[in-house]
Amino acid sequence: MSYGQDELPSPEGSVMASPAAPPYPAPYPPLPPARRSVPVLLPHLIWEPVLLLVTAGVVIGAIATTPIFEGDGMLWTMAQYGLAASGVALSLRTATPNLAVGAIAGAAGVSFGWLAAETNLPLLVAALIVAGGAVVFGALLGLLTGLTSAPAWAVSLAGLAAAQAYAFMVAGPREMPVPRAAPEVLESPAVWFAAFMVISIVGGVLFAIPAVRRSLSANRTTTDPVRFGGGKLLGALVGFVGSSLLGGLAGLATTLQLGGAFVNGASNDYLLLGALAAALLGGASGFGGRGGILGTLLAVVLLATAIRWLQFEQVASTEFTIAGQWLVVVAAIVVGVILSRVFELIAPGGVAPVPVTPALPASGPPAYAPPPAAPPAYRPPPQPDFALPPSSASEPPAASAPPPTGSPAAPGTPAAAGAPADDSPTVVARPTDATPADDSPTVVSKPPQDAPPPAGSPPADGDR
Repeated sequence: MSYGQDELPSPEGSVMASPAAPPYPAPYPPLPPARRSVPVLLPHLIWEPVLLLVTAGVVIGAIATTPIFEGDGMLWTMAQYGLAASGVALSLRTATPNLAVGAIAGAAGVSFGWLAAETNLPLLVAALIVAGGAVVFGALLGLLTGLTSAPAWAVSLAGLAAAQAYAFMVAGPREMPVPRAAPEVLESPAVWFAAFMVISIVGGVLFAIPAVRRSLSANRTTTDPVRFGGGKLLGALVGFVGSSLLGGLAGLATTLQLGGAFVNGASNDYLLLGALAAALLGGASGFGGRGGILGTLLAVVLLATAIRWLQFEQVASTEFTIAGQWLVVVAAIVVGVILSRVFELIAPGGVAPVPVTPALPASGPPAYAPPPAAPPAYRPPPQPDFALPPSSASEPPAASAPPPTGSPAAPGTPAAAGAPADDSPTVVARPTDATPADDSPTVVSKPPQDAPPPAGSPPADGDR
């Protein structure tokens, strides 16, 4: 008879379940309780009102002392730096900082000027071609970063060198003027500034959605940064494509304002550093994975107004004024880095880390060893399905029923205690031979037994 894996026969013959293994505790200590989560957007909602008050004070002071807001020059400057800052902020949010934004802007301006001067394409079509080229260039950088898990800053520096080389190949030392008038939609600084405002605010709102933030922040990881992941590739593509496109738009706006383009590495570097300062000061984290909603817009207005105000004041020599502009950018970057750290202390951003179970030590006894398992229950061998014949040697003889009262006992059976002695002779049958000589039974006298005499009888001679 066969039994299941978890069934054992009981001594009574019924089937009972085997005892389950005791629930031993885990060999690792429990993880500490998670800290109460703080909304990622909370520090930005605290900082942006402060930044709004500072920006309003600087703008009011500049308007009261200088005519920097007269004309459309200030709108052009804020649009150019705003588009570049939005691109840098996007790359910081996806933890793939693109340091080639300034070089891409310069290459886009040179390409637009060459298409306007050397071809008969409408300027709007030429602008779309330049924007498409920036998208393709950003996609190449994103693929290289996502597929190799290489640091984004290193890949973007390679992109910076490639964009600079392309600009020198197209224009060289000469200027690329735009000989034709562009459509009104392209020559209006208000349109470019409005585009910057919409892109910055809508991008901040979208990134505030937790699902979007988790999907695009996989490059900010607490695990092995070299390990490939689909989320990392998606974040790298979005960060590099978006920032390269916005850098190309900033280059188009600069070329349309100046009426031409030329290769100027210093201008490209200043555009990159100014955009980086505005992005960090606006709340985009240098650690990646977070950013505000209105921070980039307010920081661009603040820095553009402060730098232009410094230019108009001419506090001392021209050299001091230029140095002051760079110092403003440096101060904004330092404050932005400090803000990034403070924001992370208040509410950590990015993707929540996965708890990692600590590994056992490589040598020596483990920190905890479970007690030995209980011995298995007795399992008797299965009984056969057929009956074996009884054995006369191994089985005891069956007990015979006692004889009825008054009947003589069987030969060879001792008398019971207290029963009267039986003096009758015992008849023993003689063994027969092949030819018995005598068939008469043999009479054997039974020896007397020591039985008490009956009551009232005289004692025997030996008992006197």
